[in-house]
Amino acid sequence: MTPRWLWRTMLGVILVGYGVVAVLYAVITPAWQAPDEPAHYNYVASLVENGCCPVIAAGDWDSAALNQLTSNKFPPELNSLIPRIEYEDHQPPLYYALATLPYVLANGELVAVRLFSVLLGAGIVFLAYAIGRMIAPARPTVALTAAALMAYVPQHVGMLGTANNDALAWLLAALALYGIGRYLTALKIRHRWRWWLGFGVLLGGMFLTKTTVYFYAAVIALGLVARPLMNASTSTEARGLNVALNVVSALRNTIPQSVQAKIPTHRLGRNFFRTALELYGPRLRRAGGEILIGIGVVWGVGLALGLLWWGRNLIVYGAPDFMGLIAHDAVVVGQTRTSELIARDGLWQTLQNGTRTVFNSFWGQLGWMGLPLPTWAYRWISVGVWVSIAGWILSLWRGRKAAPSALTVSYSVLMGVVALLAVLQVIYYNLTFYQVQGRYLFPALIPFALWLAAGLDMWPRALEQRFSNGTGNRSRWVVYVGYAVPLAVAAALGALNLWMLRYAIPSLAP
Repeated sequence: MTPRWLWRTMLGVILVGYGVVAVLYAVITPAWQAPDEPAHYNYVASLVENGCCPVIAAGDWDSAALNQLTSNKFPPELNSLIPRIEYEDHQPPLYYALATLPYVLANGELVAVRLFSVLLGAGIVFLAYAIGRMIAPARPTVALTAAALMAYVPQHVGMLGTANNDALAWLLAALALYGIGRYLTALKIRHRWRWWLGFGVLLGGMFLTKTTVYFYAAVIALGLVARPLMNASTSTEARGLNVALNVVSALRNTIPQSVQAKIPTHRLGRNFFRTALELYGPRLRRAGGEILIGIGVVWGVGLALGLLWWGRNLIVYGAPDFMGLIAHDAVVVGQTRTSELIARDGLWQTLQNGTRTVFNSFWGQLGWMGLPLPTWAYRWISVGVWVSIAGWILSLWRGRKAAPSALTVSYSVLMGVVALLAVLQVIYYNLTFYQVQGRYLFPALIPFALWLAAGLDMWPRALEQRFSNGTGNRSRWVVYVGYAVPLAVAAALGALNLWMLRYAIPSLAP
């Protein structure tokens, strides 16, 4: 066991460091040099000046004016064109309504709205840590490393230093993941209605913030389903995760001893579903009514709040455009479409270019996607990712001495669903418009950060096991080695951000 003051101090250092770096991005980044920032800022200004809510219309996407501004790095002499950039007027209003307060207090200063996003980002970093502590309480280094990744990934902290509704959307996603974890870990749920109403309000907040987090409606519902499947009793079946291990054992029995023999895949699938039904079917039947009521309450409250916005859109834009996206697509004439690139470069080349851009911009491609990180930074980041993957492989090779907890496996499945839905969402967006931006995966950034953190943590964990004699005396010093991982991640990414702020970000100025 490590002293509590150590990991609490490290968390404080990470949060303070995040505040410094994010504020520097907000202050140093030249005005409007962030994706869609003029349009987001103009939404806030419209609420202050005209009330709720703006309507996207022809002319809000002025391609010529936008190209002139971006190609010339938004020079002051072209500031008269900024109010014409209003193509985000179809967005839900919650972030912008909240941002009107700093806007009014600072007399419309862009930096004030940016700092509001920085404040929201601090909550995201803390929640990443809280989630890590919740699912891996014995390994605070996992939570610290995840928090360091959330705090210092250049694209993430750079975006949190801009005027953009992503900040609130990501914060609500983090709150949903944390709330689901708390719901799953509670020994007894005495006030189920309070939980359901809370999730419903949270879901409604997402509906009123951004479509990129709408898929959390399914994630929250899955969390409600998962709780009855986590047997909290002391029966043999429920200890650890013997339920999951029984399923794995059933699958293993279908594989022949000889590795050369053909694996009966049809038996694998049949046995899996049969075993899962035998194990989970009775619990689902017993708790089915409660699950349906819970999902009904959550979705009912969420939809009721969402209808405040969607009903307005139906009145303004007409059916079936309840999200304003049809009107948006009609307005943004000239925006690059994926089909055009495929026709020009071919499918394979387009996929290669898109995948590379998503990876690079996930870690850092600032400005209007025109300021990538140095080449050496991507190389070292790739090394870190592969080290994490190797850590997972090492863990599988060494094997587990104890079954993971029910929460760990249930939450891992949940995070896998979040990541999958985020990836599918990005693919869906790109079926029409070419939008290969890594930040669109950030609604699932906490799961990605936790997986990377856990993979990196496998190495000091293996070191602890290697030098432990069972009493803990010999491994005591090794425990502290684990804290080098979050320190290294925070130091490396923090230094990279400072390098970008000192040498790269100023180049965005006209």
